[in-house]
Amino acid sequence: MPGNEAVLNAFLRYHHTQGLSERIMTIDELFAPSTTAQFVI
Repeated sequence: MPGNEAVLNAFLRYHHTQGLSERIMTIDELFAPSTTAQFVI
């Protein structure tokens, strides 16, 4: 997620702060590995 790390990390912090998760997740945990693969068509 190049260029979106700051926004995603803020989202993950807010998610935890609001009690929606037991810990602050990482960006890598947020998406299935197959969704972050890049393909050239």
